[in-house]
Amino acid sequence: LDEINLATPEMLQCLSGVLESQAQIHLWEKGDEAPIKRHKNFHLFAAMNPSTDVGKKDLPLGLRNRFTEYFVDELNDADELQILVS
Repeated sequence: LDEINLATPEMLQCLSGVLESQAQIHLWEKGDEAPIKRHKNFHLFAAMNPSTDVGKKDLPLGLRNRFTEYFVDELNDADELQILVS
């Protein structure tokens, strides 16, 4: 997810539920009544710019604590980007 800190509070609430250890979601809008359980190997990657940028905000602490954070300065070198991705 890119720019996760620009998501609406409603979307962040939905994401929080997906990150629970026994997570399952309901697709009510689709008409499904049975929940969908999260796969045991589920991973969610998110990116955000620091909240010091204009118009940015911090993630709520309860959601932020569910991620492992890496601060990375802007990468312009393809080799450095490959190291990060690896």
